[in-house]
Amino acid sequence: MGTFEDVQIKASEIKVKLSLDGYILQNDVFEKLIVSAAGECVTNCVHHAHGSQVNVKITEQNNFYKVVITNNGTAPKEKIVEGGGLSAFRKSIESAGGEMYVSHSPAFSLILNLPGKEKELYD
Repeated sequence: MGTFEDVQIKASEIKVKLSLDGYILQNDVFEKLIVSAAGECVTNCVHHAHGSQVNVKITEQNNFYKVVITNNGTAPKEKIVEGGGLSAFRKSIESAGGEMYVSHSPAFSLILNLPGKEKELYD
């Protein structure tokens, strides 16, 4: 998917403004996950919520990073059923030691909790 800037350019091509509050982690795995999440949320914003803006907010506390992605589209009427994109993304987040939550009320938000360091993998 490339960089966050690449996703911003692709978003603008489909008339979606992608904003970032905070900074992208200087960690290849987490950067890729955040960029992928932003891209997935831009696509879902257009196709499901009919919105025109996606906001990514990243905060750090106690060596954990919280990534909250929202949009200005129509709020889901019911709980979101994870399909191919979000389900696959959840597996990637969890294998990196993170957690993923999807909220539908009062508005859509995708919440990622990422540890300050990558999960260490042992043989």
